[in-house]
Amino acid sequence: MKTKKQGASVKVLVTLSALAAIGIILGKFLAFNITEFMRFSLENITIIFSGILFGPMLGAVMGTVQDLIGCLAVGYAINPIITLGCASIGAISGTVFKLSKALGLPVRIAISTLSAHLIGSVIIKSIGLSVFYNLHLPITVAWRLLNYAIVGVVEVIILCILLKSKQLLSQINKITPFPIDYKFKTSKEAANYAKGISGVFSKPGLDRVKELLTAVGSPERSVRAVHITGTNGKGSTSAMLSSILNESGLKVGTFTSPYLIDMCESIRINGATVSEEKLTALFDILRPIADSTEDKPTEFELLTAAAYLAFKNEGVDVAVIECGMGARRDATNVIGSPLLSVITGISKDHTSYLGATLCEIAKEKAGVIKRGVPVLVGNVDGDALCVIEDEAKLLSAPIYTPDGTVIKSITLRGTTIDCGDITDVYVPLLGLHQVYNASLAISSAKLLNHHFPSITNDTIRAGILNTVWRGRFEILSDNPTFIFDGAHNLDGIKSAANSIKEYFPDGVICLTGVLADKEYEKMADIIATVARQVITITPDSPRALPCDEYARVFESRGVAVSTASSVADGIRLAIEYAKSESLPAVCLGSLYLYKDVIEAIKK
Repeated sequence: MKTKKQGASVKVLVTLSALAAIGIILGKFLAFNITEFMRFSLENITIIFSGILFGPMLGAVMGTVQDLIGCLAVGYAINPIITLGCASIGAISGTVFKLSKALGLPVRIAISTLSAHLIGSVIIKSIGLSVFYNLHLPITVAWRLLNYAIVGVVEVIILCILLKSKQLLSQINKITPFPIDYKFKTSKEAANYAKGISGVFSKPGLDRVKELLTAVGSPERSVRAVHITGTNGKGSTSAMLSSILNESGLKVGTFTSPYLIDMCESIRINGATVSEEKLTALFDILRPIADSTEDKPTEFELLTAAAYLAFKNEGVDVAVIECGMGARRDATNVIGSPLLSVITGISKDHTSYLGATLCEIAKEKAGVIKRGVPVLVGNVDGDALCVIEDEAKLLSAPIYTPDGTVIKSITLRGTTIDCGDITDVYVPLLGLHQVYNASLAISSAKLLNHHFPSITNDTIRAGILNTVWRGRFEILSDNPTFIFDGAHNLDGIKSAANSIKEYFPDGVICLTGVLADKEYEKMADIIATVARQVITITPDSPRALPCDEYARVFESRGVAVSTASSVADGIRLAIEYAKSESLPAVCLGSLYLYKDVIEAIKK
């Protein structure tokens, strides 16, 4: 089996061979003489490029091999002093580039190239020419100095263009670590980089994120955390618990995903999204590390590492960490011993990653449980609960369940509940499911009280009251009422439908799109019970179910249905139907739709 080191060495060898071939073509076949002393050739650019990328030793080897093979290829006599000059060009360019780390990339390239030519091309090679061809040394040096001043400037420009290319740098870093001084200017640039580095949505496992975190000093070890997993509700629970802790006078970091509009949303300090300047600074630190790895991290892994680094830098008292998918092999699961683990509930989702049965999914979610750490378990029963209980028993982790709740009043403005011994808690987040999520957040806060005595019934009430969490049964506009809910799996659709029946007993206009790997026929059965009219759209995903195919599912259930070619067209149709039928419109689907929906609503 080939090791990573062996694989990397083969890639370097192949790259050097290719560069040598290019250098020989440039030097022996595409060069032309201007005078007896001046010759325009870019043969040395591949040697300098190799020295910069691979260091002085391989740069010297490259120069030597390129000259020797080039001479043999065209029948030139080998001049050992000329060969020495070629070797010195690779060695000097690599050495100067390595020693000039404090300078900007263009300056480093310029001084590396020109110093290599001054010593290798002008001095050493001129000596070789004067010794073997009886040329006058001072005149040779003078002419070659002028020659390589011109050639060197051309090579510097070409190398700057090459080493500023993001596409080329991405390929280079698959071969060898190459430190660059490029800085992200916006969070969108950082997000695009993160999306493209590995080329895949998810790669379960902890090795990549551990490599990133180790390289920046293992910040996760100094962060006290609450770790939350579950199929649904973990984001809302995280938001409410973070708000409670903040109202209790603590400095709180929160990490959630996916973000709705901007990557900055995923990392929050005391409820405020991290600034674009701070996020890009975090990615500036992580980028050279990620680029140098053999197994590239995913977007989520980079964002997770950025979150832990941010929380350490900000000196938070506690961080609330939401798992991305599963728990056992989720990137967030590098916490050694959290203050509390939470499992909000378990249902079928991401089955290709987590398993096809509830027990298999429960096994993955149970990875959030740590030795001796209390675990709060929500809506889990049957065999799946047995899996979690077995894991907790194995790790001597005490299990708790959330306090029961009583709904005292419910309107489109919010819900008032009693939760255990805490009465009159006002939940501003809409949806019956948020009552359950509030009970998880309240119960979590109570379990954390012995760590943070400042948590009281009053701070719990204030925290729930002041929670802001977008994209979850959120009213986006009035006249007509338009609601967005990120219900993207079967359990999410069930919860949304129960809330629709509570708030809108006469039904709604429903805009929806789904991924083909979801239980979309069962989801359509549920939507059909609350929708008077359905508009289907195709989500922006390679896994999307085409809107016309989803429409046929609703037609077979006797539901009036239309299709829309885009989210904007779907919004327009939904609003037209809502006005004509005097009904609210509800968009149900992935949180990734939220940005497009917001933009369409504004128009």
